[in-house]
Amino acid sequence: MATHHDTIVIGAGITGLVASYKLCKQGQKVALLEASDRVGGVIRSEQKQGFLVEYGPNSFLESGETTELITELGLNEELVSANPKAPRYIYFRDRLEAVPMSPPALIATRLLSVKGKLRLLSEPFVAPRRFNDEEESLASFVCRRFGQEVHDRLFSPFVSGVYAGNTELLSASACFPKLTDLEKEHGSLFFGMVKTIFAKREAKKAKSSSRLSSFRSGMQTLPHRLAEKIGNSLLLSAKIEKINISQQSPKYSVEFVRDGQRYSFTSDNLIVATPTKIVVELLGDQLPELSKELETIEYTRLAVIHLSFKVSDIARSLNGFGFLIPRGQSVRTLGTIWNSSLFPNRAPEGEVLFTSFIGGAHDLGAVELRDEELVAIVSGELKKILSTSADAKLISLWKWQKAIPQYCIGHVAKLKRIEAAVKGQKGLYLAGNYLQGVSVPDCVSRAIKIAEDINKTTC
Repeated sequence: MATHHDTIVIGAGITGLVASYKLCKQGQKVALLEASDRVGGVIRSEQKQGFLVEYGPNSFLESGETTELITELGLNEELVSANPKAPRYIYFRDRLEAVPMSPPALIATRLLSVKGKLRLLSEPFVAPRRFNDEEESLASFVCRRFGQEVHDRLFSPFVSGVYAGNTELLSASACFPKLTDLEKEHGSLFFGMVKTIFAKREAKKAKSSSRLSSFRSGMQTLPHRLAEKIGNSLLLSAKIEKINISQQSPKYSVEFVRDGQRYSFTSDNLIVATPTKIVVELLGDQLPELSKELETIEYTRLAVIHLSFKVSDIARSLNGFGFLIPRGQSVRTLGTIWNSSLFPNRAPEGEVLFTSFIGGAHDLGAVELRDEELVAIVSGELKKILSTSADAKLISLWKWQKAIPQYCIGHVAKLKRIEAAVKGQKGLYLAGNYLQGVSVPDCVSRAIKIAEDINKTTC
């Protein structure tokens, strides 16, 4: 006989965890099913050789709903925040150049030529695009508004840091909707930002400014605390074999195997918080139109390499967030985070920890290389960039075959088709980061919205 729940959640990544926690808090009977033996999804922290390494997100912007959730979970004392004034760097023409964060810095920067700076400053006078339903690439949007140099030397490496993607293929309105909305509403990003800043000052009360943060014991602190709060409603190592959809109550039946035992759960709400491949495997036969759309969403492949040096081997100051690297600099590494400069307890005394990324949309074959080849490439490039002759010590290497979903041109239209494909299935909610927003706060907001929607329908 099947066990009935108000809501079944599939996938214990951050989205599934937050949705389950909120629903449990509302008094719902929830079952959170996770196929692996751990929670967190791509959020994964580990102590190795005395270093605290992150295989997924290294930090998050602490603001809004994420801040409220952390307070609610009693994790404020575990928070650590980076110095907001710490510089960010771009490796350009064999030098680490600080990203200009103020008008005087913009004037002085060597990242842009005089022509490039003048083109950037002319943005308010650039006519807005004549909008239609056709999506524009990020490359086209940034070049049109700010010029080629800003795209190549500032924006493209930033996109590599967020999406590991190709700006020629990514959709501007899908990846950065706030920027495209500013142009639509104000005709200029500069004027739009100025008006937004003044509006925020008028409305500013108790809201704290965004801070780049993590936890003393790493990012996995958050999913672990959520799992504690969810308690027995979380079932790990639950291998789902079949999902049946019905138009009558209970609408959803989930059959799975755990510890050699077969189970059948039913519910009237089903949240699927997994990558697209799992959604297709579980629901594709019953929702072929949904499957057709999800199968076209691409993911980048990425290798994450943690290397260490002795502090005494690095001559330059390591005060900063790290650096990103524009394509065309004869360097394969996408960028490097200076972990031990950002947060405490990341490296033993006298050593520094760097997390470097290689692969992505511009280097599809990198993940296919042998581990020792990847380490040789990244450590060699890091030695050159930091001007040190010392050899790096390998702490760990991790390969993501499906790292970050790519919101390619046409993604906004695709989302509408996905919504239409599930519209007739009352109580079905898709919650993957392949939809809108790949950051931890994006996932938290999505989960809270779904929990609120379900609560409204069951009240």
